[in-house]
Amino acid sequence: MTLSTRLQRESLLHTSSSESPTIRRHISPLDTVSASTSTTVETSTRCATVYRFEASVDFPAIPPNYADLNDLVGRYEGDPRKKKALQLARGRFANALHGKGETTLASLRLQKGFSQSKLAQLIGTSQSRLSHYESGGEMMHSAFEKLVIALKISRDELADALKTPTKNLPNE
Repeated sequence: MTLSTRLQRESLLHTSSSESPTIRRHISPLDTVSASTSTTVETSTRCATVYRFEASVDFPAIPPNYADLNDLVGRYEGDPRKKKALQLARGRFANALHGKGETTLASLRLQKGFSQSKLAQLIGTSQSRLSHYESGGEMMHSAFEKLVIALKISRDELADALKTPTKNLPNE
């Protein structure tokens, strides 16, 4: 067995099929509410039963010897050497995805080595809002200016990147 084959085999030992989260739905009566209480709509003098509808999502536990990706990236961001390596990897990833293609806000962010959450923190917004911007969503002028400063690019460069929203990667 060659070294690369052995390493590949060892790396596959810890993999298993993913488990989907379990969704639980609960329907239960609260209490009987009379029309004389302040919590009902006064449409009649009869009693009404109020039902509570709840849904909860249970995610499977992370198996031993596995790590949550967000926790791992968080630990790496705390180590100066690994943080620099992550920034370089993001830049290489941006070049691989958008090398000779059109520039997008996501490719600019990745070329600068920022995660969505880090850039969102720098411009004072949420990660989901930044994702909205990257997908072509509307943006306030103040957010535009903050992005220009954080990414250290010209307004024209950012405006050109915003003309091309980030597309979802194909499922291949």
